[in-house]
Amino acid sequence: MAALGDGADWIWEGYAKYLPHRVEILDFYHVSERLGQIAAAGHPEDPEAAAAWRETQEQALLHWGPRQLLNELHYWELKHAAAREVRCQQLGYFEKQQERMWYPTYLQLGFPIGSGAVEGVCKHLVGDCFKGAGMRWKL
Repeated sequence: MAALGDGADWIWEGYAKYLPHRVEILDFYHVSERLGQIAAAGHPEDPEAAAAWRETQEQALLHWGPRQLLNELHYWELKHAAAREVRCQQLGYFEKQQERMWYPTYLQLGFPIGSGAVEGVCKHLVGDCFKGAGMRWKL
């Protein structure tokens, strides 16, 4: 069974408590958001270069897993202290989560790598079923 999460420790701890046999997967779209932060910090005056860097890292993750991204972040020399700080924070996050970022394997096994479908179902369930016209709810 695949267990998707955004990297928060409490999520993985909850899965461990109730799903002892699981494959933990870091939500790819959450990763993409973090890559966007790094890209913007690394290319503050060139949005096109930032977008290209982000796309390159996403494709590398999808095809080869986390090693190339981790190497890129380790050796990327940034000019500004603020950019280096963003890179350092995100590098620490990705290093901690790297065992949950083997997207090529997950995709090959047919596991989802994003939580969008589940979030959409939840939104539909709550929005359409529990918030019907004229309904009132109390605690």
